[in-house]
Parts: sequence; structure tokens; C-alpha cells
Amino acid sequence: MIRHRPGTGVGPSRQTVLDSDPETPVRARRLCRRYLRQLVPPVEGRAADDVELVVSELVTNVVRHARSATCVVSLDARPDAVEVTVLDSDPTPPCSRVPDLSGQAGGFGWPMVRRLAKRVTVVPVPSGKAVCVLMPRPAAG
Repeated sequence: MIRHRPGTGVGPSRQTVLDSDPETPVRARRLCRRYLRQLVPPVEGRAADDVELVVSELVTNVVRHARSATCVVSLDARPDAVEVTVLDSDPTPPCSRVPDLSGQAGGFGWPMVRRLAKRVTVVPVPSGKAVCVLMPRPAAG
């Protein structure tokens, strides 16, 4: 797994290989929500919604734009953040596009991911790329 700060995970990590098909974003959202609920303390409310939305958008980008048969979704908990990493076999990094208001070509997801995240890193790897997103995790209490 690629980390922003190696060795700082504090909770269980989850790594899942998903086929790249139209139902994959739905499966990714479900696995993300289960993961967030199992953490101690669980990530809930708006923070959970934001992490789930980012996972969904990153996986949707793989399905719609990457030339990749599968993707790997990794989730890693930290005291102040949840790291989301999506790995695919297409080396082309995500890029911002003019949003298509007709809804056909998208253009809204990548800017939203960047706006919600504490940090976004795209890392070239021998087999493609890893998009690493550090999402805020509210303090317990």
C-alpha cells in the first residue's frame, strides 16, 4: 500500500480488488461504509459520507476513464484521517476537465475529490498509478 506517511496507520487496513464494471462504484461504496463503521471510534455522519463519496468518485473514474480491467481499493485508518488509495493499471493521471452540464461527460468528480481531501497524491507505479487521498477524520468525542 502507498502511504502519505509510512507506518502511521492505527486501525485495520482493508484492501480489495474489484473488477472494472458499471456496478463497481456501488460495491466500493458498500465496502467503504462497512470499513468506516468497524473503526473504533467509527467514522460517521458527514465525514463518512465524504470518504464514501471520494471512494465512489475514484472508482468511477477507473470505470469510466482508465484502461484497466480491475482496480485495488485500499483503506487505512489514522487518528486524524482515513487514507484512501485506488490503484489501477492505466498510467495516465486524472485531470480536471470542463464540467459537462448535460451530465454525459462528467468533469465534476476530480475537482470535488481535491476539494474534500486533506491531501491528494498521484503516484506512478510499475503497473499503472495509485491515487492516494487523505480524508479528514473527526476527533473522537
